[in-house]
Amino acid sequence: MQPFRSLNAKQVESHREKLRVSTQTLKNFPHTPEHWRTRSEILLDLGFPELAAADAYKAIALINHVFDGGALRSKVWFGMGMLMWIRDMAEGISWNVDFSEADLATQMVGWLKYERKLACVFGCTLGEWLLLKQRSRYAQLLFALDHLRSFRDIKGISAEALENYPDESGFITYQRYATESYETNRKNIDDLSADSYRIPEQVVWRATEMGKILIRTYPWATNINARTEQSINAANEALAKCSKVLRIKRSTLIVPGSDDISYGLFATKDIHADEVVLENRPALAAKASQLEQHEKLLDSLVWKREMEPEGSARTAKILRRRTTTLPNVGRISHASTLPHKERNVIQGGPEISGVIWLRLLAICKQGGGHPLQSPLVANLASHEANAEDPWSLEARVIVPLEILEMLGVDIFSNQEYDAWVLETLWYVCQSLPNTSADERSTHVYPIGKNSESTLQAMKKKWNMDAGLMAHMQCLTIVAKTHQ
Repeated sequence: MQPFRSLNAKQVESHREKLRVSTQTLKNFPHTPEHWRTRSEILLDLGFPELAAADAYKAIALINHVFDGGALRSKVWFGMGMLMWIRDMAEGISWNVDFSEADLATQMVGWLKYERKLACVFGCTLGEWLLLKQRSRYAQLLFALDHLRSFRDIKGISAEALENYPDESGFITYQRYATESYETNRKNIDDLSADSYRIPEQVVWRATEMGKILIRTYPWATNINARTEQSINAANEALAKCSKVLRIKRSTLIVPGSDDISYGLFATKDIHADEVVLENRPALAAKASQLEQHEKLLDSLVWKREMEPEGSARTAKILRRRTTTLPNVGRISHASTLPHKERNVIQGGPEISGVIWLRLLAICKQGGGHPLQSPLVANLASHEANAEDPWSLEARVIVPLEILEMLGVDIFSNQEYDAWVLETLWYVCQSLPNTSADERSTHVYPIGKNSESTLQAMKKKWNMDAGLMAHMQCLTIVAKTHQ
């Protein structure tokens, strides 16, 4: 594994400035692969491997557009030409490009070919030069996946890289390392399951097929999408319709590692024996009928995965939707289409995660504006301490990017859907309650003589603590207000 290089305070400040400059450069030249690789290196040094992996993947995808004749091919050529022109101009080398003419991109490509042929010692072709550049992008992606401990992804990406670079020792080493680690991990899980009890399949999937990241608020987004006093007041208005005694308030209990802000459910008065605490179910509670609605949604979304003639099993995938009835997909309520039953399974599999991403991104796209200000997720960023979360390249990078392209979003130039925004959206979405419809069939909870055990039973049924209930209530009222 690549060792994590700890930065001192001065280096962190320097990297922060580099990140700012790199992001601005990508805003101006979003289709230049080298700029994505550069920012990926900076993000990895700063300790954000999930964001570094996304940027490295985009760098690879842009080069693939050139090889595959994709729609962005001319933009990639132009971006690469501009980068080389700027570097050569700094060294006093003139390309003699006329910026007033309409065929600027053609001129840039012509000079790019000429310059690269001269630069290659063995007179390699432009395609061979691109392959040389692509090798560093694969290496950067593998570095990021290594820090995420996503062995399945490392196996796939290293195998893909070896198709083009069969003698590259670094890729061979990564392939061997990932395969051995994956098999060892799988064997340990199987042995544990055989010795004690059968481990649920979704747990096995997460332990063997996915890596891990730490969920936390990104430092440049501390004031974005956080819970506000207004959102808590709105949540209490909704809670008042469900309970006469419970209210959401700031808590004095501080969670270690958090930003010292937490919320809890508090009783506004003494609760006596046999008194009703919750009178009816909140709006996001699952119903048995939602299972049928969910099946109908899945039937209406038929996915087709195709393999490109050239390219690999992962970066050349195309996710296509056969049906054309897209305009209404974001209008159905979130709770009515994604039942909480099997929520763990849904979040574990890349194919089903595609349905979640489609619902979430379609709502954000149709609503317009920044996705974190969508009524579905506004003011719901976590204040909590770091927590581990399963992560895979396909479920968290490839699938959402494919869906965004399907929705007409330029995933390279539109920074409103940058990787950190997608990670934040996913975390907010997955924080919804995780219980089945059967567990929620009882929705009135009187306090009996054994009040402590009753409260524990209530918490177990809802499978959430007070902070998560506050989270859910905020989500409910904000979404309903904007419907």
